[in-house]
Amino acid sequence: MMLTQRFGDRHPSLRRAKEKLLPAPYQIPVLIWGEDIISGSENVCAFLDEQIPDNLLVPSSEVRQLEERVSSLYWPNGFLSIVDRGAFDRCFGNSARQYIKDTVPGGSLLLKLAAGPVTNLLHVVVCKDFRDTMRRRGSPIADEPDIGKIQALVQTELAALDSLLAASPTPYFCGSAEPTAADLTLFAMLERWVGDSLQPGEVGAAQPAIIDDHPAVRQAYAAMRSRFGSINLNKVKSFADLEAPIGPTTYPPSP
Repeated sequence: MMLTQRFGDRHPSLRRAKEKLLPAPYQIPVLIWGEDIISGSENVCAFLDEQIPDNLLVPSSEVRQLEERVSSLYWPNGFLSIVDRGAFDRCFGNSARQYIKDTVPGGSLLLKLAAGPVTNLLHVVVCKDFRDTMRRRGSPIADEPDIGKIQALVQTELAALDSLLAASPTPYFCGSAEPTAADLTLFAMLERWVGDSLQPGEVGAAQPAIIDDHPAVRQAYAAMRSRFGSINLNKVKSFADLEAPIGPTTYPPSP
């Protein structure tokens, strides 16, 4: 969740923890490979593509191109989860209100007396922070006032991705038997829009109807949700939690 210095980001302590534990540009996920530290999903996939023969994540240049294409939904994904007032409440309302209860003196009483105005104010501040972030990072939709325009653009792209998935003999792109980097990137987008961001009870679906008209995308999402839906990120409370291994090494496969 994009939060402001005033209301969120657990600022400044979370920012300091993030900068202490992660290499610049302070992105997750992080791959530790011997003495190398690679951060950011695109960099991790590119590194694995070079290191591992017959890479399972990026088995072809077509998959790499698809991963980059799906990644272009990053800003629209945030836009339709944050700028859209209803989406913001569905996705982040519970965690935002809990944050107010935990950090604002008298927050519980304030929410009881004026939950609507308080949430509206929080939404305004978070939107400003999100748009400022988009501007700093060069997003072409940073100043777009029309939510409907972004929804239409996303529907056009989802329809194109749906056609590609429908042409695949498996639920995943390019006929892959396992999820590729492109599939996992799409899953991350869809988790925010139609899932719970693997944070059940804390985060809700921002755009629950957004893939209703895209059956192949729904099938792909269902397949990946069945594989990864048991992951619960509610237990990750700070970046310090990322220091400990979360499970055994999965590559190379055990003999």
